Amino acid sequence: MKKLFVLTAVILGLGACSSAEKKPMNETNDKATTTEAQSNDKEESADSENKEMSASKSSCTLDKDTRVIEVTKTESGGCELFYTKFGEAKSVASSGFGTQYCEEVKDRIESNLKKAGFSCE
Repeated sequence: MKKLFVLTAVILGLGACSSAEKKPMNETNDKATTTEAQSNDKEESADSENKEMSASKSSCTLDKDTRVIEVTKTESGGCELFYTKFGEAKSVASSGFGTQYCEEVKDRIESNLKKAGFSCE
């Protein structure tokens, strides 16, 4: 009886070690590339929508360094604040209701830039 139990355990153990069929690498890469392209399309679309829904924008310059602070309205009625430094825009604040918070943060950043010697328009 012991031998039967051990033999059954060994057979079941070997069956559990089998693996699923693997996909070729290029299929995975194609899916990743497609997903990445779709993501880029969404970002470009979101960027163009944000530009259309701009609430306010300031440009601050010191020598050849230009910083852009832009408040955009969101579809949900809130806002998002983008700060562009060295050509790279980053979202630094957002609100789900109105633009007041984003405007306050924008004013604070603009004030700090002016203290650092920037000229803002």
